[in-house]
Amino acid sequence: MDIKESILKELINNISKYNVCDILQDELYIEIKNSVKAKFKDFILSDDIKNMMYKLAEEKMIKIEKDDKTIKELLPQGFENSIKVLVYNKGPEITQTVKKFINDEKFKSKIKEEIIKLTSGVNPMIAKFVNADSIYIKLISSINSYIDSPENTMNIVMTINNKIDEAAGNNISTISPYIPYEGKMSFVKTFVDMVLNFITDEIFIKSFENKIEEKMLKFNTVGELIYKLSSSTKFQ
Repeated sequence: MDIKESILKELINNISKYNVCDILQDELYIEIKNSVKAKFKDFILSDDIKNMMYKLAEEKMIKIEKDDKTIKELLPQGFENSIKVLVYNKGPEITQTVKKFINDEKFKSKIKEEIIKLTSGVNPMIAKFVNADSIYIKLISSINSYIDSPENTMNIVMTINNKIDEAAGNNISTISPYIPYEGKMSFVKTFVDMVLNFITDEIFIKSFENKIEEKMLKFNTVGELIYKLSSSTKFQ
């Protein structure tokens, strides 16, 4: 054994004696862990991964369209509830997204256009007392006030979660023929984006990280951990 091999062997022996608990608290480990998490998020949310997932999901969609199964049956067990928990946690963000959409100039213009159409069809005598601009302003103001209420935020979240339950109970084969291809692809992309956002959400990553570290703490030293990993394909 030459000097390089001797040094390497000694280094490995020393590392194997490190306490796992101390490793998990080491600043270098924490820095590497945070770096890996950041790179994982960037990788999963990259355009290449998204496009690959869109294509795989489209192929899967074409295959399952002929199956007489509900959406819920096609989802992993517990996935539906996980999505609803995520919706609950993201309630304020969801309502702000709705508010942003409602206050978009294109949406406002469309609403105003419809109000003008409605008021132009009423009796001329009544029309004198109807102001389309006033109705429009009051309507938008009321909607914004409704969305800004914390109580109504929960109502919106519960409505979304109820719709998730309803959608999950529908059969794929009874729905797909009535949905245009563009609509299906829009759903596929939305679903894929939701999944990717879910697995890169800080709450999910932290939970996964905790489970891994809990398993690592079952071993006293790095050597014991490496031996277990090398002697078994199942990390228990």
